[in-house]
Amino acid sequence: MIVPLPFSRAIYLYGDPIEVPRRGDVEEWRLRVEQTLNELAATAEEQFEELWKEKRMKDEG
Repeated sequence: MIVPLPFSRAIYLYGDPIEVPRRGDVEEWRLRVEQTLNELAATAEEQFEELWKEKRMKDEG
């Protein structure tokens, strides 16, 4: 885990809970969880880029 510096901007995202059935197919559920985490990571990257652009515009203008 990376701890941001004081007064840093950060984005924390979380998705809906994922309930894996006890007798579910392990590989199928692993792929679902992986896909969900990848989607959250992509969303975080997009939001961070927007946040960074806003900060640069504010600093320049």
